[in-house]
Amino acid sequence: IGRVSANRSGQTMMLLAINGVAALRSERAIKPLEAIVRSASRSMSLRIAAAHALGQIGDPGTTRLASQLLESSSDEVLTPILVIELLSEREDSDSKELLSQLSRHAVSAIQSRALEQLIEVDSLLVDQQSPRLLTSNDVNVRRWALRAMLARQDSVRIELICRLLGDVNPTLRRDARDGLLLLAENPDLRADVIREA
Repeated sequence: IGRVSANRSGQTMMLLAINGVAALRSERAIKPLEAIVRSASRSMSLRIAAAHALGQIGDPGTTRLASQLLESSSDEVLTPILVIELLSEREDSDSKELLSQLSRHAVSAIQSRALEQLIEVDSLLVDQQSPRLLTSNDVNVRRWALRAMLARQDSVRIELICRLLGDVNPTLRRDARDGLLLLAENPDLRADVIREA
């Protein structure tokens, strides 16, 4: 905590200290970690590590910090990454809203990371976006949409899932096929799967 609070240690020692307070979930480290996250003079890797540590500690104030960062920063790449890391353990409605906002980000890598986290806390929020997500050029974005649709376990999305049988990416085609086979094991869904496929 002393090392995280001081501004004198080298990059490697700082990263070790940040990872240490994250593993311990030390609430005494929250304020110095927040200072690192907010500091534009700190390296990107330190700021991301500090945001990740705050997310691991699970302080409710991280949602407020994430919201403030999105409102005040013009950095279109680093700020969303910091926000996603800050919200890694949050399941409250405000955090879900911020993640939903980032799931529509212009950078597909950020979009994919936000979807990955959002599907863990509320797959329905990802499923609601599925028709739009399936038009993405990023296979990972389409993959999160598939997982959310399969999680529904009903017939509503079977037609969209079947479209992925012709996806340009062979692993996504395979995942769609395997998911449909699992859905077809449900007697109530079997006829719909066969018809749409």
